[in-house]
Amino acid sequence: MFDLICLEPRGAMDASQPVDLGFFAEAMLFYRRVRLIANRGVVDQLLRNVGPGLLLALVEHGHLEISYLQNNLGIYTEGAGTPQERHLATAYELPSWNLQEVAPNLFQQVTGKSGKGRRLGLKFARARSSDFVRRWRNTGCSRD
Repeated sequence: MFDLICLEPRGAMDASQPVDLGFFAEAMLFYRRVRLIANRGVVDQLLRNVGPGLLLALVEHGHLEISYLQNNLGIYTEGAGTPQERHLATAYELPSWNLQEVAPNLFQQVTGKSGKGRRLGLKFARARSSDFVRRWRNTGCSRD
């Protein structure tokens, strides 16, 4: 058994199915831990296909590590319509993309219950966040 694999979404190929669930399942079988680069769409897909209970258990037991991306990349234009027009790469973030906001909403949609969904979503966000903070404090900034 291998120790760790890092998976990322498929990008713009299929926005409704950003993760290849077959490959994800194989990775869960053959690797001790799976690190998944995720955004709102990835968390939504996993909740709908894996289920909230199993997803939360995988994260809490350390089999699945989620590196949640709250920002995105874009092009910022300065001096639009003038001879000095410039296009610059930039990162942007919306408060509504914060995992503390996203997770409770997604869990509520999947469970159909506002109280239970909110509690599970916050538990998921805390479990994912505390795991990252614990690794950061123990190992420093590493690429493991």
